[in-house]
Amino acid sequence: MKHLYLYLILIALSFNSFAQFAGGSGTQLDPYRVSTADQLSEVRNYLDSYFIQTNNIDLKSYDHDGDGKGWMPIAGAGTGDRFTGHYDGNNFIIYNLYINRPNTNNVGLFGHMGADDDVTDMSIINLGLENVEVYGARGTGALVGRVTANEHTKIEYTFVRTGTITGDGATGCLVGSNNSHQDEANANGHKPQISKSFANVDVYWSENNTGDKFGCLAGCTQKGIIINSYSVGSVNVDNRTAQISSVERVGGLVGCGLQRGEIINSYTASVVNVPTSNPTVTNVGGLVGSADGNTNVSGGYWDEDVTGQSYSPAGTSYTTAEMLDQSNYPTYDFTNIWGIDPAINNGYPYLLDAFNGVLPIELLEFSAKQEKESINISWTTISEINNAEFIIEKSTDGKNFIEIDRIKGAGNSRNLIEYQTKDYNPENGINYYRLTQIDFDGKYETFEIKAIEFNRFNSQISLYPNPSNGKFYISTNALNNAKYNIYNSLGQIVKSGNLSNNETFIDLESQEKGVLYVIINDNSNIQKLRMIVK
Repeated sequence: MKHLYLYLILIALSFNSFAQFAGGSGTQLDPYRVSTADQLSEVRNYLDSYFIQTNNIDLKSYDHDGDGKGWMPIAGAGTGDRFTGHYDGNNFIIYNLYINRPNTNNVGLFGHMGADDDVTDMSIINLGLENVEVYGARGTGALVGRVTANEHTKIEYTFVRTGTITGDGATGCLVGSNNSHQDEANANGHKPQISKSFANVDVYWSENNTGDKFGCLAGCTQKGIIINSYSVGSVNVDNRTAQISSVERVGGLVGCGLQRGEIINSYTASVVNVPTSNPTVTNVGGLVGSADGNTNVSGGYWDEDVTGQSYSPAGTSYTTAEMLDQSNYPTYDFTNIWGIDPAINNGYPYLLDAFNGVLPIELLEFSAKQEKESINISWTTISEINNAEFIIEKSTDGKNFIEIDRIKGAGNSRNLIEYQTKDYNPENGINYYRLTQIDFDGKYETFEIKAIEFNRFNSQISLYPNPSNGKFYISTNALNNAKYNIYNSLGQIVKSGNLSNNETFIDLESQEKGVLYVIINDNSNIQKLRMIVK
């Protein structure tokens, strides 16, 4: 009977872990599958397991404890736990990471990664973060707050793009601190590695406490390795207001490289914003802020024009023109790892894996507009990489979408291309349209939803853009002596007048955000339209 009870308990535990993920058993051959924010949060309960992400994940509305602090880092963050498993992002992206824990150390998507031995292997690979806002204390980064690990530890093919990181010290856009678990300064062969990764966000000193080690890729690589990586964001340390002593070690790529830390074939074109009237901030450099005699920098470059820094204790400075010249990177592998093209990454070297920092498409415009009895949906791209097709979907509630068209993409293009399609069966009222871009390898990116109110009347009237910032047009045709009144949500008239026969410009930018109601009276029909001001 005892064996039966034990068997049932094991089954229950196995079922419980399966239910918390989209599948898998957490082994190397059968990793847990992660497809939602809740499943991503469950990683914290299986820190030594294997995981694979199966969808893009949006954390915009995720608040772990419902206290407004947003995401709770996986391990670290005062728990004493460390992540020792393997997380494969599978070339998917996590959007809108928000962490507001300014008094907590070791903060990021993963708070603390590492093990105090030389044998445990662990990894975070093939993962992108977009639109981040992170506030932490010491050891703060978007992906990992602190790494304290060994040579079997790798962070590879990762990036963070758009957003801000703010911390007290050991703060970087991607990783806060990249350290070995070994304390001895001469430790060799025990170094965790960041490779083929990039950062393009802005990092700030919190001005709360004495701070050091700020960089746009990592705050510091202390007995760690950074190889084939780059940063193009900004590092901002301003002590003029706080006037706190001993604020130091600020660099474009990393704040410091110490105790046999290594930087290999990596560069920065990040703005290093440390006001010259700020004498209390010391050890500031273009590539690295501080480097001791044991630091190894090989193939490390910084853009002197962009960083605003003519000095770095290690590395080589170039002008912007020189940074855009492939011949100035003799040790970089431009066959298998790096590419360089005037139309990509502003002409700076980029990682050949398009997932790492090169947008599949750059969208200039996406709009929807009523044209008689249909809705015209149009968009314009200024560049496309590996782009197979676009999917256009519609919805009447903004949540449940159906596909209405597919249009072939340009594959690879550096030209401006205009696309359009029509919805010949729009519903009266608000229609929502969603555009999704699909790569040849099946990866995808979905853009902002567009809403338009459709009115099936003899006189065609539409508002655009909708939503707007308060400035919009009333588009009409075949109207005689039509008048308009615009009401706020309290029923008060905020503007009125006569319509022209084509377009009438309305400027209500000073109005509070919310909904405006536009009433059109052309003596034969009264039409009510809704404008969303955001």
